[in-house]
Amino acid sequence: MNAEIKELATVDIKAAMRKEYIENELFLSKQFIKHTTPRYIKEITFYTMARNHVIHTFLSLTESEQTIQALRETKSPSQEYVELMNKHRAMRYPLAIKVKAEKSIYNDYTHVDYKRKAHFLDQALPTPSRRESVFNKLGGVLELLISWGWVAFWIIVILISIFSDSDDSSLTGLDKSSNNKDTFHSGGILNGNTNSKTVEDTPQIIDASNEAGYGNPGDSSHDAPSSKNSNAPTKQSSENSETSSKKSDTQSANQNVKTQTQKVQVGPIRNHLISASYFLPESNGNGIFEIYDGYTIELMENEKVVIDFEITSDIDPVFKLNGEVVESHPTTNEDVEWISFYQTKQVTKVEVNINEEIHNFYFVPME
Repeated sequence: MNAEIKELATVDIKAAMRKEYIENELFLSKQFIKHTTPRYIKEITFYTMARNHVIHTFLSLTESEQTIQALRETKSPSQEYVELMNKHRAMRYPLAIKVKAEKSIYNDYTHVDYKRKAHFLDQALPTPSRRESVFNKLGGVLELLISWGWVAFWIIVILISIFSDSDDSSLTGLDKSSNNKDTFHSGGILNGNTNSKTVEDTPQIIDASNEAGYGNPGDSSHDAPSSKNSNAPTKQSSENSETSSKKSDTQSANQNVKTQTQKVQVGPIRNHLISASYFLPESNGNGIFEIYDGYTIELMENEKVVIDFEITSDIDPVFKLNGEVVESHPTTNEDVEWISFYQTKQVTKVEVNINEEIHNFYFVPME
């Protein structure tokens, strides 16, 4: 939509639409799209066709039906649009361009008033009364104050959180420093090494009681570290400790070997089918629906179905319809292939075999 058409639309929107339609048709008549045509030219062609279809549909309505809502409504693609899509085996980006064109043409031929209500471009916008202007200004100021107040509230909350964390960390440091006492010079167990200890730090003595450890009631009144009878258990305990250490080392080595073995991938790569989706080109719906292995989809009888399969490029897939091999078609994306069929009264089983990796999809007629 150029500036001349835009200016004409402010005076007569229908005349502007007719002028744009004629210019678009002239552009389309000069285009000859082939498989080798650059992608951006294809996109421009699809965009122009979609705009002209919206204009043609709108101008074909009666005077009473030519409303804002009618211009906004999503239109089914034209027959020429669908044929061009099938010719170039492209589904996704033409539909996205169609939606974009419908939104742009609505925005080009409408504008909104102070209440955000849409009007055609050749219609004058209503002006607010003095009372409404005052209320609008007060509402704007109130909205601004609320938004800034909300920002200030969160700033205060963040600052309080930062300062409270700082105070907690300083108090924790003081507690730790006050609890760090010198056990040997500041009291500790039995007053540490101070002169007030009741028992001196003399070596522990093995006595005639043949007992060791705390609570030794021997003649010396001191705990002996070991005794004659305790030597054998001590030696046995040492041997047990060495044995358990060897077992632990052996288990650790076995675990490392097991971990390294698990990292080695054995067998064929799975999940060669990255995604699958279907589209109904001859229906009024414009959706693309993603499906997964084992899905069952209900369709109307004689409905045409187009299924896109995104597959890893190093594998040649085999497609079957009810057990019979069918030929797939490429798209502009080298990883995507598609097949199509018409739904019958019977269940249609779609099978995809990729290097013995089989995916099944079932399409059944609606009851």
